[in-house]
Amino acid sequence: MKIIDKIGRRYPALDMESVRILLAVYENPGFCVREIADILGLDHKAVQLKIALMAAGRKNRNSKRLRLINTDYKVSDKRKRDLMLTDSGRDLAELLKSLNLKTKLEVV
Repeated sequence: MKIIDKIGRRYPALDMESVRILLAVYENPGFCVREIADILGLDHKAVQLKIALMAAGRKNRNSKRLRLINTDYKVSDKRKRDLMLTDSGRDLAELLKSLNLKTKLEVV
């Protein structure tokens, strides 16, 4: 079985846009949602929804979230959140990077 198939089975809700966001957070730890959206040229709300799916969720709550990203409030601005990968998110991003996936889609 190919590695990409194993990833697809482990994370069925992870689409290509989510992979791009995950890799952008990997490359830019501590950035907020708006900064990641700007880097990828995506809508802020779309990125926010994808991050919510990949987020760790609240403590002591059963959640169907993927637990790949942690979100913490910025020290300088409580309206924004720092995005950091969890250990499993970092492992997945490193695996995806080893497959030579790109964070930006190439224009054909």
